[in-house]
Amino acid sequence: MEEEHIDLPPGFRFHPTDEELITHYLSKKVVDSSSYAIAIGEVDLNKCEPWDMPWRAKMGEKEWYFFFFCVKDRKYPTGLRTNRATEAGCWKATGKDKEIYRGKTLVEMKKTLVFYRGRAPKGEKTNWVMHEYRLEGKFSLSNLPKSAKNEWVICKMLNKSLGEKKIQDCRSFALFLLLFVLLLCVKHIIEGNPWKKSIHKKKSLPRN
Repeated sequence: MEEEHIDLPPGFRFHPTDEELITHYLSKKVVDSSSYAIAIGEVDLNKCEPWDMPWRAKMGEKEWYFFFFCVKDRKYPTGLRTNRATEAGCWKATGKDKEIYRGKTLVEMKKTLVFYRGRAPKGEKTNWVMHEYRLEGKFSLSNLPKSAKNEWVICKMLNKSLGEKKIQDCRSFALFLLLFVLLLCVKHIIEGNPWKKSIHKKKSLPRN
C-alpha cells in the first residue's frame, strides 16, 4: 500500500474542508479502490508510527499535517472494533464523533484520536493527533453501488507541537512588526515632523 513520494509544484498547498474530503476524495475511493489523489497517500496505520508519517506523506515533511487513505483493520474478524495498535503504541479515541453535513445532509463522521506510546494502562500520551473521516448518511454503504467497500477512511494526522510552534512563530513575527512600527512612531514624535517645521520657518520669516 506504500507509495513513492511525489514532488508537487512549488507553492502547492492542500487545505480541503471536511466536507470536501468526503465528496471529492473518500466517496470515490470507497466506490473504486484504485482511485487515487495527487495529495493523499496510502498507508497501513498498524505498520507505521506517527513520527514516520511525514516522510510517507505526498505533501512532504514541511507541512505540519498530512492526509492518508487507510483501510480499517478489524480487531476481530467478526467484530466491529478497529485495531489501532502499532509496534510502539496505539491510537485512542477521544471525545464524541463529530457529524459533518453538506448543507443539511449528513455525509460523514469525524473521529479524533491521540497516539499513546506504550501499552495500556501505562501508555504515555504524545502530541500526535489523528482525525479519522468515514462515510455516513447520504454516503453510507447502503446508498452506494454494490462494488463499494466501506473499509476505506481518510486520516488527517498532525503534531500539535509543530502546529503550536508555527503559530508561535507567526505571533513572534507579528509582535516584531508591531514593535518596529511603534519605534518609528516614537522616532517621528521625538524628531518632529520635518514638513511642519518647514511651514513654521516660512511663517516666522521677517516681512520686508
